[in-house]
Amino acid sequence: MLFTDSTQLEQFTLELPDEQPEQSQLDRLCQHTISSKELISLLEKYKLLQQLQRELLIDQTIAPFTCTAEELTQGCNEFCQSHQITSDQVLQAWLVHNNFTMG
Repeated sequence: MLFTDSTQLEQFTLELPDEQPEQSQLDRLCQHTISSKELISLLEKYKLLQQLQRELLIDQTIAPFTCTAEELTQGCNEFCQSHQITSDQVLQAWLVHNNFTMG
């Protein structure tokens, strides 16, 4: 088993690569103010409003549910098995490849 308890899972963070071409575009977007009305209009225009509504519904639906530490550990081990992550070294390589870090 790669994961022996849920405390290991709390150490995961998503780390984006330092050099991304989109970074300057992202900076500009963050500096741009969009009204609520404009945001809804843009979400509709780019066909994202329905997806946002779906995701919000899912979040609201699953919010009351929690997992025990054992269930979380079991789920992570099943994930590792399904992704053929068989050792800590393979896990580290997967994390690096997918821009995650532990720590």
